[in-house]
Parts: sequence; C-alpha cells; structure tokens
Amino acid sequence: MKQLGYQFLALLGLVSISSVYVTGLFNNKLFQTHENQAYLEQQRLLQQSNRPADSFFDVDLDHFVTNGASSTFKLRYLIDESNVKGNDAPILFYCGNEAEITIFWDNLGYVTDFLAHQMNAVVLFGEHRYYGSSKPMGDDSFKPENVKFLTVEQVMMDYVKLIKSIKSQDKYKNSAVIAFGGSYGGMLASWIRMKYPHIIQGAHAASAPILFFPGAVSPYAFNELVTRTYRDVIPGFDCSSVVKKGLQLLNSYQADKTHYQDIKNAFNTCDGQPSSSDQVQFLLDSIPSVLGNMAMVNYPYPTSFIAPLPGNPVKAACTAAGVPASDLDYINSLAKMYLVFTNYSGQSICTNLNGGNQQFAPPDTQAWDYQTCQEFVTPIFQSGKTDMFLPEPYNPDLIISDCAKKGLIPQFDYNLDTFGGRNINKDFAHISNIIFSNGDLDPWRAGGIPEGTLKDNKDILIRLIKGGAHLLDLRAPNKDDPQDLTDARTSFTALIQKWVSDYADLIKASQKETLFIQ
Repeated sequence: MKQLGYQFLALLGLVSISSVYVTGLFNNKLFQTHENQAYLEQQRLLQQSNRPADSFFDVDLDHFVTNGASSTFKLRYLIDESNVKGNDAPILFYCGNEAEITIFWDNLGYVTDFLAHQMNAVVLFGEHRYYGSSKPMGDDSFKPENVKFLTVEQVMMDYVKLIKSIKSQDKYKNSAVIAFGGSYGGMLASWIRMKYPHIIQGAHAASAPILFFPGAVSPYAFNELVTRTYRDVIPGFDCSSVVKKGLQLLNSYQADKTHYQDIKNAFNTCDGQPSSSDQVQFLLDSIPSVLGNMAMVNYPYPTSFIAPLPGNPVKAACTAAGVPASDLDYINSLAKMYLVFTNYSGQSICTNLNGGNQQFAPPDTQAWDYQTCQEFVTPIFQSGKTDMFLPEPYNPDLIISDCAKKGLIPQFDYNLDTFGGRNINKDFAHISNIIFSNGDLDPWRAGGIPEGTLKDNKDILIRLIKGGAHLLDLRAPNKDDPQDLTDARTSFTALIQKWVSDYADLIKASQKETLFIQ
C-alpha cells in the first residue's frame, strides 16, 4: 500500500528514512574516497570528545495539572561551563527537537564552540521529552494514556523550568538567555521567545518552517524546491528530468516482472528482491524521501548528520547519474543517485525492500508519528507537474484515515491558531529579538518566514542565505562555507551580542531603580 507523502520527512530528516533498509555491499567508489571517509571519522571522534556528560533534571509530567500535583520524570540536558569567565555569563540554550540531544550537540558547532568562545557563554542543550533518554515512562511512554503529555506547551515549560533551575545559581541570576533551534527546534526557539519573553531574551530560529501548515503553505511547495535544487545543480544539465523519467519507468515496471532483474541489478537489492509489486512500490515511495533529504543536507563538505554523505551530495548524485541514453540507463542513473545517500559509506551489502531502515532511522519514530498526527500536520505531497516526482495529490482525508489507525485526530489548524502565521505582517507585528534564517537550497524554506515580510518590525532579522542548506548556519564555521553564510553569521553574532548587552543594561537600570525606591 502506498504510504502518505506527509509521513516521509521529519522536519530534521532524522526519522524519515523508514521506507528503505539498506543492509549492504554496493561500494560507491566514485565518491567514497579515503580522504572523505577519514574526514568523517575525524569529525565524529572530535564531536564525541567535546561533548559534556549527560545531566538530568526532574520535571513535571504535566505542568498544567489543575491541582498542582504531577508525577515527575528525568529530562536529560547537556551543559558546558568551560568558557565562562565571571558572573552573569550569557546562557546559549538549544531547544532540543525530534531526536537525541547528543545529535544536535555534535553537529551545531556555531553554538557549542564558536559563540561559546566568542561570548564566554554557558552552553545548555535541553532534550525534548519523549525522545532520547527523556522518555517519561520508559518503554510505556507511547501508550495512549501516557503519550498525551507530548505537546509543545509541555515541552516549552520543560525548558523554562530547566533554565530557571540553572539561573537559580547566584552566578547566573542576571544572565541573558538566548534560545537557539534548528528545524522543529527553531520553531520551538521562536515560539518560546514569543510566549516567554521574560525568560528568553532573544532567539535564533534556523531553518524553522513555522508556516508549514495547511492554509499557509502549498502541500507541493517542498517538492517543488527539491526539484529546483536538482534542476539547477549542474549548469546545462537538468538532473531533475533524469529523476522524473526514471521514476516513470520504474513505476511502469512495477506490473511487469520481466523488468525485475533490471531493478535488482540497478539498486543491488537483496536476494530474491523485488519479487512483488509491493516491493517495487516500497522503492518508489522511498526515493522522494531519499532525494528530499539529500537536498535538505546539501552541505558543501562531507558530513554524517543524517547519513554519511560527500560534500555537495546533490551534485555528486547528479554527476553519478550522468546522461542516460536508454530506458535501462534511466533506471541505473536513478539507482546511482539513490545509493549516494543510502550507501556512500560502502558498508552495505544490499538494498532490502522489505521495510524499516535500522541504519538511518533512530528509535524515536513513535514520538514523531504521534506529533505529526496531533500538532504537526505538515503535508508534503507531489503534483507530478511542478516537481520531478510521480503524482500524489494532496488529500486531507488520507491523513485523517491514517491517523485514525493510531487512534489520533489530526489538528490541522493547531499551530496557526496558537502561534499565528496566516497573516505574517499582522500576526507577528508584536514579536521582537528573533532571527529567522533559511538557506536557499533547503526545501523546508517553503515554510519559513520569507524575506521582505515584517519590514516594519525592526526587532526581527529575516535572512535567506545563498548556498545555504538545512541548519548550515548553526553548524561550525568551515573553510568551504559559502561567503554569504560567513557574512550572515557575522550579522547574527553581532545581533546576539547586542541582545545580551541590552539585557545587561536593563538589569543595571532596574537595580538603580530599586536602590532609588529604597
């Protein structure tokens, strides 16, 4: 059965490859160089060595219970105070999102290293409840009676309580707190600044699709931007046309078993696969997810954020595809692109079409499945006309029926009703001290705050970064970064430092007023 488009992509991409399981041997020698693999291993070891030990904080399971009595659970957090010099150091707080908090610490060096050193700051990362080591009831967390406490409001209050706990120490009682977040975490960073401005003095919301909900963004916008990235990556070569023709042929082969050997050879599938049209459909469903994720993390240097990848992976994939001359060439080209993402490391033996990717999908898919049927209905569908994929028209009834199987009713309007976004200039006229940054290569920018809006609000910075991919601006500065990103980071750093300075001035002024009154 064909899976729904909105299920394929978590905001971060970390829980989205559930539709393909690669177990195996294809050695992508074209891009798997010794230098790239050594670089990735060096980065992995460096990230782990710089990560602080886990800490835990008791928080209420239900912050809003009417009688004030709630059970508690342990929320994991990471804290680094090694750069602090003196009292009232700024606190750089990362709003954890849909994965283990260690993943974000290891990959967001602009916060953990660059800004921490620049500002002599405390770095504090809070893990999102129901993810990683912060599951309130352990293995029972996702029972219907327990998962109801997985809401944005509860998450934000977790973070408020954690921050207040750190600031209860005398040395931090007057510290400014700047929230950071990427993707869904960026949404949380912007919302926590909007809702709790007395706790959060400013926020950097990177790659935050806070408008990506029905009624504000087209359900086809994401894949239109994915297609644009593939179309434009190599001048004079429309790589998206290779994808489109390849998918059309693969779809036509689904009912013709005489072509199954061609599919097996191209995708290096496991023994006996494909043996059914369902397995071919499984592959058809996974390809948009794989290519969308590759567009999302189209970084200019090798990374292993959601999968080991070469630098500029979209260009690498399109280079591998080449220019097909026959129908079989199109299938082979599509497979080469696919395998750049699923087996760049060369560790896999074969592509398993029976389901469930244990290599890429973390164990937190249950939590995100729940959230996407409750507060985060972010439909991603395919028009087949304005994008390079097979048609999959938007149909909210399909979302409703799929969520019903989980005992859930999707709240299509929740986020726009709660935080605003249908009318950007009106709904967000009152907000202040937020950076909204997006990369022009990132398909999630379809749901970001666009440049040119909120012109009358001088307390908001909106920046579209040329050559930027998903969360690239929160990653550590790199010699291969596009110049526009370097310039943007300079602006971001100066503005964040101003917010901290303004808060220090406010504290001094309030202390003088207190002395005067006494």
